[in-house]
This record gives sequence, C-alpha cells and structure tokens, in this order.
Amino acid sequence: MDQQSADWLRWRNKGIGASDSPAILGVSPYRTPYQVWEEKTGRGPNEQEINFGIRRGIELEPKARAMFELEHDIDMPAKCFEHSTFPWIRASLDGWNEEARAILEIKCAGQKDHTSAKMGEIPEKYYWQLVHQILVTDAREVYYYSFDGEQGVTIHKHASFFKKDIAKLLKKLSDFYNHIKKDIPPSYEDKDFKFVNLKGKKKCFDELLQSKVDLIGAIKRYRQAEEKALEGMPTHDRMRCGDIKMISRQDHYEFIFPEKINQDKKPACPLMDLWNENCGVLAKIRGLSGSRATMAKTRWREKPDEKYWIDTIKIISSSAFCNGDNNYKWTADFDWLTKPTTHLKVAEGKYSNKINVDLDSLLDDE
Repeated sequence: MDQQSADWLRWRNKGIGASDSPAILGVSPYRTPYQVWEEKTGRGPNEQEINFGIRRGIELEPKARAMFELEHDIDMPAKCFEHSTFPWIRASLDGWNEEARAILEIKCAGQKDHTSAKMGEIPEKYYWQLVHQILVTDAREVYYYSFDGEQGVTIHKHASFFKKDIAKLLKKLSDFYNHIKKDIPPSYEDKDFKFVNLKGKKKCFDELLQSKVDLIGAIKRYRQAEEKALEGMPTHDRMRCGDIKMISRQDHYEFIFPEKINQDKKPACPLMDLWNENCGVLAKIRGLSGSRATMAKTRWREKPDEKYWIDTIKIISSSAFCNGDNNYKWTADFDWLTKPTTHLKVAEGKYSNKINVDLDSLLDDE
C-alpha cells in the first residue's frame, strides 16, 4: 500500500510500528509510552503531528532513496510487513530488497544526527527502529542512510549486530500490547504532564511538598514509637497501658487509642520551643525541669498567647543591650525571660537598644 495514504495510516494504527518502538522503550525525544498508548486506543490523534522535521523527511525521502540506489546499485522500494506470528507487530520500510533480504532506513536528520552518522554511529532512537524491522522481516542486511538534502552517509550492518536485542524488544512490545488489549495505561513520564505556572502557586505546592515530607517523617517516628512501646511487653492477647489498649492480631498488635484525640493540642508550656526558635544568637535551652519549668508554666498561664511571646523574644534577641552590649557584658537568657516582670518591661521598651541599665533592678525581679 502507498505510504502516507489513508489505508496505510489505518493499517499502521491497528498495530505497533517500528517508529513506536523507541517511545515504548523510553528513548524517544518525541513521544512517551503513554502518548503511543493514547494513539493506539483512540484517545489521542491517529497520527503524529506533521511538524517541519517530519514534513522535510517525507519530501526528501524519494530523493534520498534514489541517491542510495545509484550509489549502491541496488533496488530498494518501500514495503510494509507484518510479523508472521504476531501480526500486530508491523514495519513500514523505507526500502526493502528481497534478494539480499536487506532493509533501508532513511533519515533526513538534523545536523547532530547526521554528524553521528558520519562517525559511524546510529542514534539510539533510530537503533531500536532497526531492531524492530529485523524482528518483523528477519532481514540479513541493514542499511542506515542519513541524508542532509544533498549528500548521504551510509552505515551498513549485518543483522547479527542487532539480534542480541530482539528478545528484549519483543518482551517490551508484548508488555505494551497487553496495556492496549486490557485498556490499562502505561506509566507516565514527566513529559505527559502539562506544566502550569500561576502566580503564587509555586509557594503553595512547595508547602504541599514539605507537608508530605513531614508526614513521611511523622509516620516513620510513629513506627519507631510502636516498636519501642512493644519492646519488652508481655504477650497477652489484650493489654492496656495508660489510655492505649492493645489487641493481639495474627502477626501484629492493633493499638486502640482514646476516642477523642485533640490533634491541635498544644504543649502545656510552649515557651521553650518559642525561645529556641526566636532567640537569635542568645543561648538556647535543652529542657524544662524544676524551678525553670515552674516559672515557665506560670508565665504561660498568665499570658497563653504565642504571638505575644514571639514578639517579646524577638525584641530581646534584637536588643543590643540584651546581647551583651552593656557595662556588665550581661546577656539575656531563658531564665531571665520567665521572671515575673521581665516580659512586661520588654513590652514597655525598657531594654530596646539600652546600653546602661541598673543591673540590680534588671536581675532582682523575683
């Protein structure tokens, strides 16, 4: 049948052709496996978009074939084949010589691919087309002809050069054909997703990604907490520890938590975290205990407002006086923050960029 005719297009789209193989193997710069699947299942266009490169190749192919035949003194008419066992594997050849059982593959390539041909190299995206054609035709000889519009470069290979990859290709094609028969799409590639750039959305999706990272971390910590909690526990069918119950299942323990868990519950006193996150270069603390814990909890009960304490701590961390720029080389710390009147004096501006303050009045708040 005449290539590029309506009958030829219908025949090609009912099977998997040589030009589909590079995409199915994931080495095509033009199409993805999903796009080929869309075409074969009628969800996408029945033919590849005719861009400049494809149009140029179609127009130059007769000239390239004629030049090749003159250079090599061999007839190479275009011909279509179907595999004898798997007729859905098809090949539309640029040229075929029955006597020599030889394939001609013409590429009116760009400069990069034409330069590769001059160096005796067949680009990977075209290599798999040739493997496909040998699979279908059982050819003995292969001619790869790169044509720049005026001159051609021939790479001549025996079919044995390609046959090591025939089994791999047949497996890939069979797997892909099953996706078509079962109407199940193959895996997506990055190129299958349309890039969207809306103002402000990048930040939203960055936050979404970070939330996913945090979730994975939380799940990992939960699993570790499960293992630690069960370590050394007896093996009763039903147990209870604190508010959490456990039931022995076939290969694991099921944890039963209280019916109501306040997911938004804040720590009894978050001042330690607020100080460590906002204190700048001032000394951080590692824990709350004893009188320190008592003072912190008392201040929090007096003013349970995170924003208030963040603002207070930021004033302290940005104060030159509180960072040691004073006659006493004194620096503020967490214990000073939690004294009874410190936060009120900070709010009144007493320590904002002050150099000289009576040290006794500063420390004698208890």
